[in-house]
Amino acid sequence: MVGPNNFKSDDSFLRKIAVGAAGTNATIVYLRSMGFNPIKLDRGSTGFKIWKKIKTCTDA
Repeated sequence: MVGPNNFKSDDSFLRKIAVGAAGTNATIVYLRSMGFNPIKLDRGSTGFKIWKKIKTCTDA
């Protein structure tokens, strides 16, 4: 028996990724203003273009 689909819609997922990217960018700016030099450990953590490309590639 298959359960209900618990996945977010693509639009909802991209909105949440965009909010996370904006928060990451704001945090980087804030830390730099305090004299720190933060580095990104995850490619794409400050943007959502990579996810948008993946969404486009999976659309048939």
